[in-house]
Amino acid sequence: MSGLGKWLIKATEDFERSLNNLLKSHYRKDQKGKSEFGLLLKTLIEQLRTTTFPKTSLLEARQEKAPSKSLKPGQLLAKLYFRLPRLKGSAGEGRIIYLIDTERKEIKLLYIYTHKDYSGRPPDKFLRDLMKQNSKEISDEQG
Repeated sequence: MSGLGKWLIKATEDFERSLNNLLKSHYRKDQKGKSEFGLLLKTLIEQLRTTTFPKTSLLEARQEKAPSKSLKPGQLLAKLYFRLPRLKGSAGEGRIIYLIDTERKEIKLLYIYTHKDYSGRPPDKFLRDLMKQNSKEISDEQG
């Protein structure tokens, strides 16, 4: 699944919103931590540009079972696991849910959260809504 060449990475509005919420709740008073997190996020995105399921000592990605009837042909749902800088316990265990579109060679970042927010993953209804919104964004881009 790594494929040759680079993958296009796009952040959805829901990802941007969840990222802002994460920064506010965990790094509002910690500018050094916020800066370290920004560098980490850039590194994670660069890893995703070259392989859809990166695995290093700092991060690991796995395919996720998608909610029923939520994927289009050529799409996979995945979750990236990583440590958030300067945070302890379950708040320090970061997750990014993303959609891989193999036909378009595109990765859509859907949502970022901590293990403290969701111990497993967000509920299927929430994920289905995210993916439905994502499909709408694709239609808007093509139209």
